[in-house]
Amino acid sequence: MYIRIFIVFISLLICSSCATSYTPIYPSEINHGSSVLKDKVLLEYKYNVLKKNYFKKAYRNGIKIVSVKITNLSKQDLIFGDNIVLTNTDGTEVEIMDNYLAYKYLRQDAETNLLFLLLTPLKLFISSGVNQKVFPIGYVVGPGLSLLNFGVGQNANIKFKTQMLEHNINQYTIPKGETIYGLVAIRSYEWNALSLKVK
Repeated sequence: MYIRIFIVFISLLICSSCATSYTPIYPSEINHGSSVLKDKVLLEYKYNVLKKNYFKKAYRNGIKIVSVKITNLSKQDLIFGDNIVLTNTDGTEVEIMDNYLAYKYLRQDAETNLLFLLLTPLKLFISSGVNQKVFPIGYVVGPGLSLLNFGVGQNANIKFKTQMLEHNINQYTIPKGETIYGLVAIRSYEWNALSLKVK
C-alpha cells in the first residue's frame, strides 16, 4: 500500500517538474498558411511554432514567436524593422521584441531542477511482519532526477537560443526580388491577423 502511494507521489513530482527537450523550428520548411500582399511585399506567417514548456511559458508571458516568410516583389531593397514593419490589420504597428530578450524570457529555468536534490534524504521503509527494511533511495532519486533534468533543460535552452539568433531578421535587408525566412517575437496576448507597412 505505502509503496504504491510512494510511487504515485514520485511520478507526480517527476511529471510536474521535468525539463523538456526543444523541438527545432525551420521557418523555410513551415507551411505558413496565413498570407497578405501589401505594397508589392508578400508576407506569409504562422503562429504556434513553439512546443512543450516553451509554448506554455510564451503563452503566460504574452509573447508570440511567429515564423515568417517575406518576399520582396518591389523594385527596392527593404530593411525589416526600418522601412518595412509588421502591423495589425487596423494599421497599428506590432510590438516586436529583440529575439535574444525573448529567449531570456522563455528559456527553461534549468537551475530549478537542482531542487530535486532535496529528495536525497528520502528513505523507503518496507515492513514484513516484525522486520523492517530501510532503503536510502534518495541517494539515487535526488541526484539522478536533478542531473537528468538539468542536462535536458540546458541542452534545450542552447538549441532554442541558437535558433532564435540564427533566424533573427530584425534590421535585416530584404533585397528586391528575394525571399527571407525568420522568427519574430511579438509582445501580445492576442492572436491578431498580421499585415505589413512599407514606409
